[in-house]
Amino acid sequence: MRIRFLRLVIVTLLLLPALVGALPLGASLPRQLDEIREQNRFNSKSALQALTRIEPDLARATPSERVDFYTERCLAVLRLGHLEEARAQSEALITLASAAHDDGALAEALLTKSIVLERQNEHLESVQLLSAAARLAAQTTNRRVQIQVEIATSLSMSDQGDFAAALSELQGALTVARELNDPAMLCNVLNTLASLYDLMKEYSKGFAVAEESYNLAASMHSVGRMAMAKLGEYGLAIDSNQSERARKAVDLALSLSEQIDAQALTLRTLLTLSDRDLKTPNFESSIGYSRRALTLARSMRDPANEANAVFNLGIAYLGQGKIALGVEQCEIAMRFYESAGSKPDLQDVLQEYGGALERAGQYQAALRAYHRERALTDELSQLRRQKAVAEVQEKYEATNRQRQITSLMRDNRLKNTELANRRLQQRLWWMLSVLVGMAMVVLALVYRRVRGRNRQLEQNNSALKYDNVRDPLTGLYNRRHFHDVLRDQPTGLAGATDGQTGALFVLDLDHFKRINDTYGHAAGDEVLKTVSHRLQEILRGSDMLFRWGGEEFLAYLPLLPRDEIDELARRILHGIGSTETRFQEHRITVGISIGYAPYPMRRLDQQGHNLAWDRVLHLVDMALYLAKSEGRNRACGLPELADLSAAQLAGVEQDLAQAWRDGGIALRFITSEEAVPA
Repeated sequence: MRIRFLRLVIVTLLLLPALVGALPLGASLPRQLDEIREQNRFNSKSALQALTRIEPDLARATPSERVDFYTERCLAVLRLGHLEEARAQSEALITLASAAHDDGALAEALLTKSIVLERQNEHLESVQLLSAAARLAAQTTNRRVQIQVEIATSLSMSDQGDFAAALSELQGALTVARELNDPAMLCNVLNTLASLYDLMKEYSKGFAVAEESYNLAASMHSVGRMAMAKLGEYGLAIDSNQSERARKAVDLALSLSEQIDAQALTLRTLLTLSDRDLKTPNFESSIGYSRRALTLARSMRDPANEANAVFNLGIAYLGQGKIALGVEQCEIAMRFYESAGSKPDLQDVLQEYGGALERAGQYQAALRAYHRERALTDELSQLRRQKAVAEVQEKYEATNRQRQITSLMRDNRLKNTELANRRLQQRLWWMLSVLVGMAMVVLALVYRRVRGRNRQLEQNNSALKYDNVRDPLTGLYNRRHFHDVLRDQPTGLAGATDGQTGALFVLDLDHFKRINDTYGHAAGDEVLKTVSHRLQEILRGSDMLFRWGGEEFLAYLPLLPRDEIDELARRILHGIGSTETRFQEHRITVGISIGYAPYPMRRLDQQGHNLAWDRVLHLVDMALYLAKSEGRNRACGLPELADLSAAQLAGVEQDLAQAWRDGGIALRFITSEEAVPA
């Protein structure tokens, strides 16, 4: 798999050097720390030994200077794989920095713990600490720590897909680094900028930045930094389809990292080579690199990259036809991602695993992998929706609390006014009529504002109800609303004749991940909106269309002639296949695979009872995956199952593909060539 831990590696190797020159140190301690700091990037074991040797010199250091020392020690422990020890040291570091009353030192300590939490897959807490460090860095005059925070912030923004904001942060950091004339800090910014240009597909700019970083590292005689620059060049070359340049860059990176025994950098390079040979494909070579990476990851006690190496081994074995061995290795890796709670990583490996099984001819196992990936996609979509609803609710409650406070303050002022009026009434009886009039005006204003707040509350409740049943991207109904509709749906079709029925269609865009990888997630979102609009044009006003999850849609047609179900599948195939999505300068087309069946589905051998909707949906889902396995961009339709026995029906529900191949059931396949204009 392509390494998803790239951000962790970049942050661990590039960020958080101790604050060089934050405060003056005595004698030779500053020079020794400078040397150890550079050594710590690429050989943390030797750096930790050197730190132990100079620890007695801390007796004459200030609290802020001690923060510099213990930051390097915490990072060395983290890079050697002692995660819990590194976490304990980062917490002690925050306590020490707080006692120093130095915003720069505290920002450094918070940023250090953020890196530790990121390594432990605690992403939300890591981002929260990064935000706190950014606020402190803005208050300090230490420009070096400001650069470090800007680099970390840009990486966080690029992870969220906000490349413009990430680029702005890095350009600011680059300007300051050039003004400081610090080659090491400048290398950090350039390497991160090269990776961002790669994500933005600005390859020419990325190559220029990577070359500047390599030349700067060479002038510093830093072999490790030269290797990192070449790894950046490899990423740019492989993504811009310059295979020979990519090969030379990564081979040189491996040679340089092994030259200085930079284990973390060597491990990253070995995994990169393994992944490259999987795509070539050169499975034997990939196995060799994966085994070397596995041995190194275990010696470093790095379980995340150990799982990465094991997974690459499994994919290579599947490519060689060693099915049992390949499945065993892939399942071991996926158990790690499950135990670590790394669901996005698990989603990616399941997709790659399913593809490898499909290429190996293991269609049954591939379908299971795709089903697991589908369930995980639905779960992540549900979590994102819940988070969005919770954020909206929190904003509403915060606004409501503020309004209540304002109302109470206004009420207190009114009470004070009333007390003053009473005192005036006792003194000036002839002012009574005027005061009564003023009170009436105030009450009228309060009444109007109360009515206005009630109307606003009704509008907010209506908006929340809409969001609860609609998909925020496409505006279609969501999965929850489909369940509500089918729960209330009668078992029969009102007003239906013998020639009429309902139908369920499940539709899935083909190779949608390729669109995200090629054009970016913004393009993928635009494709989803275009397809949803086209589907609404093809379907009738009485039909219901749902965003089922990810790139999948579900259509429920309450009533239509039986002989028009296949015709509708043809119209959808043609309509989607002929629809272009315009994104920037690109025109994107996409294919679609369809599974469909009549609904309700009658069972005449069981006293005319219909199959439950969830059983019909399960059959339609299997028909969809059968359409994909038969070549994609086609529809697979189910007939009525009224003539099947209970045992035959159970066999169909267990494995539709096998039942079809055995002749137990006749399916209707419609290809894109048979489709007609919608």
